[in-house]
Amino acid sequence: MKKINNHNIYFSSKSFKYFEDADKNKNNEIWFKKNKENYELYVKEPMEYLLAEMNKAFAKDLPRIEISPKKVTKPLRPKNRV
Repeated sequence: MKKINNHNIYFSSKSFKYFEDADKNKNNEIWFKKNKENYELYVKEPMEYLLAEMNKAFAKDLPRIEISPKKVTKPLRPKNRV
């Protein structure tokens, strides 16, 4: 995880570039397949890390609430869309 001034950087400019490009290619299945690695690296991994950090931070005060990537995320492209 990248740090600036001792603060974690969860998402980078590459994350936001991915979202911009994904929006432009939202109906292009080939583009999504070619850019799956970028999604994993710049979107999914930072989000999972952020959620894990949030879960640690809130676990003591909110023990009944679990912040988990499996509970709050869904696939970027639903399987029934093309």
